[in-house]
Amino acid sequence: MTAGYLREGGHASYLAQVRPPETIRENMLALGVDISTASKEGRFTVDDYYSATLTGGRLDGGEGPSIFERIDGGVRLRSLKVADLSVELLKDMRQGPESGGVWEDWPPGALTVAESMSQMLRFNEEKPFLEWAISREHQGARKAKRIYLGAYS
Repeated sequence: MTAGYLREGGHASYLAQVRPPETIRENMLALGVDISTASKEGRFTVDDYYSATLTGGRLDGGEGPSIFERIDGGVRLRSLKVADLSVELLKDMRQGPESGGVWEDWPPGALTVAESMSQMLRFNEEKPFLEWAISREHQGARKAKRIYLGAYS
């Protein structure tokens, strides 16, 4: 689905949670997507939620105070903990989101595909996670008029 969307000139982001971002890029290449061009045009990002699943839900270090670390046109989420995500949201509400996110200027209809968001349940209680997802993650996609496909398996 993502490959077809990109081949047709659409904007797509992919949240890698069960596979490394490199694997997603390899898969897109195998499906005939020129990911180099799509990335340079600012139409394709792969966000890395996967790395934090390997270290108990948090990555140590990183640059700056944000839990979002910029990588290859996307971001690496340094914490999968709802408490950390909520603090980041409060900072964004006070200061505004960190500028330069490639997806911030994407048109309505841009696609986000999220692999198994239930990976985050390994590091969070179910109710707080669902509250965060429904009130923050999904609300942001609706507000921007984007297509959000998140698997919860």
